[in-house]
Amino acid sequence: MIRIFLFLAVAVSLFASDKREFAYRKTEKQMRPVTFWLKNGKPVSLKAQEILTEDSEKGFFLIQNPQANKINYSLRDSSGGVLSRFSRVWDSDLPLPKVLIDAQRKRIISLDISGRLLAKTFTGDLLWQRILIDHPVFTYENTYAAYLNETSGEITAAVSQPQQEGDPRRETRLFIISPEGVLVSARIFKNTQLLKMDMNADGSRTVLMVLSSPNNKSRKRQIRTFVLDQAQKILWESNFQYRRALFADGDHLLLTGKNKARFINIKNGQILWELKETERIFDSAVLTKDGFAALLSGRPEYVDGKLFYRDTHFYQTDCFNYHLWQTVIPEAAFIPGNIYQDEQGNWSLGGRFGVYRVPGLEDGK
Repeated sequence: MIRIFLFLAVAVSLFASDKREFAYRKTEKQMRPVTFWLKNGKPVSLKAQEILTEDSEKGFFLIQNPQANKINYSLRDSSGGVLSRFSRVWDSDLPLPKVLIDAQRKRIISLDISGRLLAKTFTGDLLWQRILIDHPVFTYENTYAAYLNETSGEITAAVSQPQQEGDPRRETRLFIISPEGVLVSARIFKNTQLLKMDMNADGSRTVLMVLSSPNNKSRKRQIRTFVLDQAQKILWESNFQYRRALFADGDHLLLTGKNKARFINIKNGQILWELKETERIFDSAVLTKDGFAALLSGRPEYVDGKLFYRDTHFYQTDCFNYHLWQTVIPEAAFIPGNIYQDEQGNWSLGGRFGVYRVPGLEDGK
């Protein structure tokens, strides 16, 4: 009996050693909350109505400032310098368009709720316009999304609307458009409403999360997640409800839900590892080029109408050789999405009144 007890004690200790803790330090004090971090780590504040769009390649970012009957745009470089300002007419009763920054071709792409796709120069001049749906059926529940293939310049756009006027059933249309605005391909997912879409940088993989319409046999609506290849063929399907989708490569996907994160082999659907949170919510996830992941969870709390996360847990792991490192910052009031990694691989986490520094894993850049 003693031998068995000792064996179990050693086994538990070895297993627990996979979850190591890293120390953190608070290095800066902010007198007001910051909204995001530039690529050089400098915090920048936004006004309450302003919305940020970042470029993933060259460091440009666009600030949208909605007004009563128009949207003002401010395009800036990674240091915050203003490159151009322009505006467009807009009905303030409608949701804002989805905006993409094509740094390589110096274009700004936008998709609105009706399925109208625009390409403009960095100074706001129109390059081309594409109407994806000839006779759109408008409801305020219509959903839409767009992503840029940074390699080819193609745009993948999705629009979800009723199948016809007065029909409660919806359909999701998926389009691929060339850099010149020519339709390359299209696919329709009947009886579905688009919830989310994500795509990797080269356009070879797309993730769609849809809500299926009830059928005659069952009135229950189901959430389904699809992974598609570049030809819009379904590679993998699941009922996992995700908040973030990040690709380690063409065959491996990190999905974070509300209380769990999964690293998945797309080819066979195998879950290579799963991280669960029972009391905290996963707010942020970052996947580095070397296949390392950083995930942050916390307890949501609203202060003066703004969302923060308390009792913060910061996780780091090598996705392909899963060993978990944990950093607990109980006093932090984390600002959603405020994670920045410097060139040395160390992390900065933006809190309500301070910046927390956490050392990164070796080669975890």
